[in-house]
Amino acid sequence: MKEGIEKKISDRSLSVSISGIRKIAQFAKGVEDIIPMNLGEPDFSTPDYIRKAAKKAIDEGFTHYTTPLGIPELREAIAERTEQERGFEVNPKSEVLVTAGTSAAFYSIVHALLNPGDEIIVPDPCYPSYMIGIQLTGGKAVPVPLEEEKEFNIDPQAVEEKITARTKAILIVSPDNPTGAVMNKDTLEAIAEIARRHDVITISDELYEKIVYDGAKSYSIAALPEMKERTVTINGFSKTYAMTGWRIGYIIANKVIIDNARKIHHPFTVCATSISQKAALAALEGPQDFFQDMLKKYDERRKYLIKGLNDITGVKCQMPKGAFYAFPNVKSFKQPSMEIVKYIIKEGRVLTVPGSAFGKNSEGYIRLSYATSLEKIKEALPRIREALNKLMNKS
Repeated sequence: MKEGIEKKISDRSLSVSISGIRKIAQFAKGVEDIIPMNLGEPDFSTPDYIRKAAKKAIDEGFTHYTTPLGIPELREAIAERTEQERGFEVNPKSEVLVTAGTSAAFYSIVHALLNPGDEIIVPDPCYPSYMIGIQLTGGKAVPVPLEEEKEFNIDPQAVEEKITARTKAILIVSPDNPTGAVMNKDTLEAIAEIARRHDVITISDELYEKIVYDGAKSYSIAALPEMKERTVTINGFSKTYAMTGWRIGYIIANKVIIDNARKIHHPFTVCATSISQKAALAALEGPQDFFQDMLKKYDERRKYLIKGLNDITGVKCQMPKGAFYAFPNVKSFKQPSMEIVKYIIKEGRVLTVPGSAFGKNSEGYIRLSYATSLEKIKEALPRIREALNKLMNKS
């Protein structure tokens, strides 16, 4: 029952819970000498040429509102790059919306598509902010478990079994957060066939598309036959260009969807930050060689971390093919993932994320980000090992 000032707060706001990612970060506050492996944020600085473009924009007074869709030259660069690298044509005038980050892109899309009671099929695990976005529309997220035995690839048959008359969309995340799974082309084609047959939209989160390893390839479902018109592609600059704080992303979709997503995005943000748009343009048009060095370092960390985790008694961890997360199985400790993560904080002073933050099917796992230095990973692993050995002996 609402009391005091809470009576003035909307039911909608009160229905939103703090995510497990934030809860565990709050729990860790005040712990000295803690090693953070919880956030999905590159530890690299934004490349110098991008920062220089932003400074130039400021010096030239490019600090006012832009068109709600985004500056034309950035939309053109996004369209050109998409055609060259993702394999499908985009009209920059009507099929691109530049957004204040990819979360704003997702929120704009689900509010443009979903009526109360409409359903969107989502992977479980799933990024918690997306689940909240769906909840706030009055829509319903319908989870499909990603199974470790299938390398956390979504099962098309399981997706089809969840289709109902209320299904509006299927959410695809590849490479995936938190599992690091990269969807293979056969699976993507099967999902596309389901979407065509049942006349539903696909929403494809491709934010980690360039962060792939061991010859894996990230595909765009919009490039498949008859899929461009029924696909919403969400992408951005945070992960590839280490631009998390710049809050700049984009949506690619057909004109009708873009027009309606703009109606949602504009009242909340007016436009993406003008300076960030100039920086994003520089990111696309400038040298890309820095990224190979970044990817090489991620790969080195990935291999070291996964081997180290698998050397710990009671831990099993698949080698991720994309993104920068490890998602080890800790079910043998027979405790909720939140309690395991708290124990690692208290006994090992390493901050990770409980699998339960990402959905019911994610219980029994924890997420560690290797978007941190190899030196920090080398320091963290013995701490995690010692803490989990203590926990195992207590069980």
